[in-house]
Amino acid sequence: MELYIITGFFGMLTIFNTFMILAIVKQAGKNDNLKITRFLPLGEPAPDFSARTITGEEVNLANYIGRDIATLFLFISPNCGNCKTIIDQLETYKNNVFNSGIDIVLVSVGNEEATKKLLVENGVSFPVIFAPQSINSFKKDYKIPGTPSFCIVDTNSKVFATGLAHERVKEWQNLSEIWNVTT
Repeated sequence: MELYIITGFFGMLTIFNTFMILAIVKQAGKNDNLKITRFLPLGEPAPDFSARTITGEEVNLANYIGRDIATLFLFISPNCGNCKTIIDQLETYKNNVFNSGIDIVLVSVGNEEATKKLLVENGVSFPVIFAPQSINSFKKDYKIPGTPSFCIVDTNSKVFATGLAHERVKEWQNLSEIWNVTT
């Protein structure tokens, strides 16, 4: 008898929670302030930015557009385990990425010292931009929700692709497949 009462209670609790979640989702759909915008819209102009490279050079978007090659900005954090995995994968097939018409630039949103340590420990050969999110709006302006994430900007400064850089994310899977088969 007690088992039926407990089971019934949890069943009612589950139904109540389901209705509450549906109500929140419905309200979020009506209220623009509750909507979360992730990533930049494809085909739109990429926002300008100002940041510093590992060598201390000040750079902005103009440094990466107008060339014959698109730029993949890979947003990383030195404390991000998935970032290390993605960096290792990109190092493995960096020539294929470049041959597909894309240059890779790492954008560290974390601490400069920890980033330098990550670069040395992982033998990173890519250009690196420091844009700590505490003092630089690069990550925010590009609507990057977390790391690792990417934004590919084409030669005309338009957003070509953007998303999470993770093996289970379709956009990243598609890019990885292209890079693995390019010779």
